[in-house]
Amino acid sequence: MCGCAIHLARSRCKGVAQPYGDDAQCAASHRSFECTWTPHHDAGSNADALQAVAADIASCLPDATHDQNSPGRQHFYLGAKGRRTDITLTPAGSNKLRLVVSG
Repeated sequence: MCGCAIHLARSRCKGVAQPYGDDAQCAASHRSFECTWTPHHDAGSNADALQAVAADIASCLPDATHDQNSPGRQHFYLGAKGRRTDITLTPAGSNKLRLVVSG
């Protein structure tokens, strides 16, 4: 998996955030996957932690389009419009991050 932040297998949900935090809470439904976690203290600010996860996504999914890169939101997509998979990273409160994969 090349160290990716994303692993879409529902049976391994908590493994998604483990490189970034130890308290991952994850859930999967028919068309989406969501994980929240507290970044490790050495990750810096939430914005720094978002950038680190986004860098991993970009390196592991080179075909993904990174169409939003801001301190409060990172967004990627794969596939054509109408058949797209969206990957969104945002803060979840003051000290947690959220990863949502949908499509």
